[in-house]
Amino acid sequence: MKLGDRKAVAGLTVMVVFALLILGNSVRELTGIYFASASGAGAVAGLERAFSLTPSNWRYAHQLAGVSKAVGRHESAVHYYGLAIDAFEGCGPCWIGLAEALSALGRDPTQALDGARHYGRSQTGVRTRAAVVLSRLDDVDAAAEEFSAALGGHRKDRRQFHGLLHRVYPAEFVLGRIVTDADLPSYFSFALEALGPEDTARIWSRYSSMETSRVHRQPYVGYLLKHGRVHDAWHVAFDAPAPLQGPVVNAGFEAYGDAGHFDWTVERGEGVRARVSPCSDCSPGRRALRLTFDGEHNVHYFGVRQYVPVQPGGSYRLKARVKYDELSSARGPGIFVDGARDLSRSDGGGCRLWVVGEQFTGSSSWTDTELEFTVPAECDGIRILVGRPGTRRLDRFVGGDFWVDDLSLEAIENLPGNSLQEIAGRVAG
Repeated sequence: MKLGDRKAVAGLTVMVVFALLILGNSVRELTGIYFASASGAGAVAGLERAFSLTPSNWRYAHQLAGVSKAVGRHESAVHYYGLAIDAFEGCGPCWIGLAEALSALGRDPTQALDGARHYGRSQTGVRTRAAVVLSRLDDVDAAAEEFSAALGGHRKDRRQFHGLLHRVYPAEFVLGRIVTDADLPSYFSFALEALGPEDTARIWSRYSSMETSRVHRQPYVGYLLKHGRVHDAWHVAFDAPAPLQGPVVNAGFEAYGDAGHFDWTVERGEGVRARVSPCSDCSPGRRALRLTFDGEHNVHYFGVRQYVPVQPGGSYRLKARVKYDELSSARGPGIFVDGARDLSRSDGGGCRLWVVGEQFTGSSSWTDTELEFTVPAECDGIRILVGRPGTRRLDRFVGGDFWVDDLSLEAIENLPGNSLQEIAGRVAG
């Protein structure tokens, strides 16, 4: 055999040997994948078989550790997490899993936590889990650092993450030690959905100075009104304290919604159409509220309303001008006053006020109407309502038109103990 032929044969032999080695490794890997894919009762045995075939594949050990931890076999989890780390020291999820298993066994997880914070510093899940373990160890400073770092990585599940924070720490701590300025917009959105008025106000006091808070100002006003905090809502809406004698905003229905949540809400209901309409005999403007009933429904409707701040314990007189045309029913529409209740509570937060004004039927040109009431000490404001309650009377269907204009609210100062000065003094005291 020639020299060149011997070299060719030797080269081919080497290639065959390498091919067999590669094939052998591939077979082991494929076999391992096959066993690791087992499910149900054979899952653990399959993973163990896969790991024995390819001990350098740390993922099988990591999966075994996770399964063991999930079923409460924490000693086994510690063993497998250790094997996974031996195979791949940079596995951040392995380190935090080891820390959680050690913590569950009552053993010191400090070294494992150090590994998790080092190797998993770019992994949001690892840092979140590390923060939870640190909080259980009462390492407040380190836990706050990890929670704050993890917060920026939670893009799609911010609400869930904020909920986790509030299960671990009070709102003051979350706001002061964890939430950064960059996170305040999403955190405040969470507060509007999940937190009470006191905690939300604390967040707003920090957030309100930021330019991005403008988009949340009106939603926050609506939130406060929902909770019956009418004075606070006024302060946020207009950046000024609510007046002692709350004004009726847009009392003549001439403006176009400039007052936000403190303007009139005008909704359409079944059997009634509500809108602001021009009228030739309106005084002093050219527009008024108009409700048109179709005569085919027993209408129960309070879709025209406005929040007004008032002083708890104060007495007031609400005036308006009304006219009505062919209102045919045993019960007609009118003006009502409702206490600004906390709508998030079934008991309304203790604010119980319901005042029924005159109810009108038939026809009449413009005429004056008024009603008087005293605000309970538990009420921070009122709602002025225009509508019609349903009735069980025989002549229950209502048809015709009802107009309202020129509303005003005045304090009744001539009643003993109800002057604005005395009311203000009691509130201040």
